[in-house]
Parts: sequence; C-alpha cells; structure tokens
Amino acid sequence: AFLAGLESVGEAMADPAIAGFVDNLLRHEVIPTLDLPADELHAFADAVQRRFRNPFIRHALLSIALNGMTKFRTRLLTPLLAAHQQTGNWPTHITFALAALIAFYRGESAGKSWPLQDEPQWLQHYADAWKALDADQLSPQQLVHGVLSDAQHWGEDLTRQPGLATVVTQHLQNIIAHGMREALSQLR
Repeated sequence: AFLAGLESVGEAMADPAIAGFVDNLLRHEVIPTLDLPADELHAFADAVQRRFRNPFIRHALLSIALNGMTKFRTRLLTPLLAAHQQTGNWPTHITFALAALIAFYRGESAGKSWPLQDEPQWLQHYADAWKALDADQLSPQQLVHGVLSDAQHWGEDLTRQPGLATVVTQHLQNIIAHGMREALSQLR
C-alpha cells in the first residue's frame, strides 16, 4: 500500500485495489491453509478488516513496516508453504506480497525516499543489493535469490522450493517495470 502512494492502513483499506488484495490474500490463500472451522476464520477475517477500516485509528504504514522481514516470516511463510503443498502452485497474493516487500526495501521510488527499520544485516543486504541492481551489477533474479537463500532467517533455503524464486522474481520485475498500482492490477 505504501508503494501505491498511501500512508495509513485506513487509506489502504479505503482503496478498492488494496482492500481487494488483502481480502483475496486472507480468504483464498491464508484461510484455506488453517485447520480451524471456516466460518470462524471468515468471521475473524471480517473482524480484522473492520479494525483496519476504523477511521479513528491512524496506523501509519511505515510504522507497521518495522521489521518487515521478520513479520513476513512469522505471519506469511507458513501459509505460503502450506498453500503450495496443498495446491502445487505458489499463491499469487502471498508471493506478490513478498516481492512488494523486497521492492519496499529499496527505500526509494520516483525520487521519494523513506526510512527503513529492520535488523542491521537486512538493511545492509538490501542497500548493497539495490545499489548493485541500479548499477546493472545484479539482476532482479539474483536479488530475489539473495533474499530467499538466507536459511538462517527463513529456517531453510527457500531457493530450494521449486519455482518460488521464479514467481517472486516475476512479480518484482513487474513492480519495477510498471509500478505498484499497475503490477497490482495485473494479479489474477
């Protein structure tokens, strides 16, 4: 949402494209991987989305992005792997979210920069990787490989998951080439 030009969770949830993305990710990619009654899970998803839409609470997206790498690992890695195990396909919205996180860690877009807050090794990794990419010394595929291969962070080398790096790289290339809004509009 931040890369789409929004500043807060409320703005994101008022944006049809972002709200639709969140709803699809929750209902079609996360909920099916959980072993709880579907009606309870959908009620929980409804409650979360209502809370996100609360106009009296301003959750700044940059504040929420604090330690985004760890948050992705703890909140979305298990559903990502479970969805692939269940369907044989990589979930579109979760893999796109990972690519968007990698793009976010560039720390700038269209002349606008923002502070990044995470573990020092991730901040250095991304600073070096994006600088090398900008100098044509690194490809988006290599950047994604460098992120996914960190077994210490992920608990395993995710480049060994067949096709995952390719899917994330395709999303990242689309975000780089077309911007977040256009890349988001191309999701199925």
